[in-house]
Amino acid sequence: MNQTQVDQSKYLSYVLRHHPDTINLYLRHDGYARTDELLAKANRNYNLDLATLVKIVAEDDKNRFQFNEDMTLIRATQGHSIDGLDLGFAEVVPPSELFHGTSYSAFLQITKTGITKQQRHHVHLSVDIDTASKVGKRHKPTGIVKGVILRIDALRMHKDGLKFWISENGVYLTEYVDFKYVFGIQLVTLNRPSVHCSLEQAVTFDTGAVESRQVDSCQGNQT
Repeated sequence: MNQTQVDQSKYLSYVLRHHPDTINLYLRHDGYARTDELLAKANRNYNLDLATLVKIVAEDDKNRFQFNEDMTLIRATQGHSIDGLDLGFAEVVPPSELFHGTSYSAFLQITKTGITKQQRHHVHLSVDIDTASKVGKRHKPTGIVKGVILRIDALRMHKDGLKFWISENGVYLTEYVDFKYVFGIQLVTLNRPSVHCSLEQAVTFDTGAVESRQVDSCQGNQT
């Protein structure tokens, strides 16, 4: 997608996940909106036609949106903060481990509170490190640390009675992740390989600007 389409995609996420009210768009209980209504009302802010919308849905790297079979309806696949929706996620047994990408400052908070869903309906977990790394990299770097990947013992969570669901685009969802289920920490760094780090080391870094010498002190293999 070109930059205009990226901006349009972000706008669609904003409207379909969080604020349909900004364009007076009606969402059904399953999160779907009428495609023609979305296009008509979104065009007040963006030059969006059906062909462009189809391209955005098809080329989105995380499959954030989906049409129904005849493309008369469209919705965001997950990530909603709107009350009263039921997207019909399937409850599943998770794989043995899942991943969560975040910023270094958020990681420090997570060590105290666990991973909370905040304004969303669920905590989002990735099935692979690459996806979690992309999520972590969206945040503002802290020194040379561009993001933090947390490795989650998902199967232990499930055995302890915690539920998991999976969205249409393959994101694993849960209500909350206690920090006791985090068993690995990986720092995504600028212009160098990512580094596995112990909790004891990772929480001692300068929160203003993590330096190379601090990351170099981490034990473990580079990846």
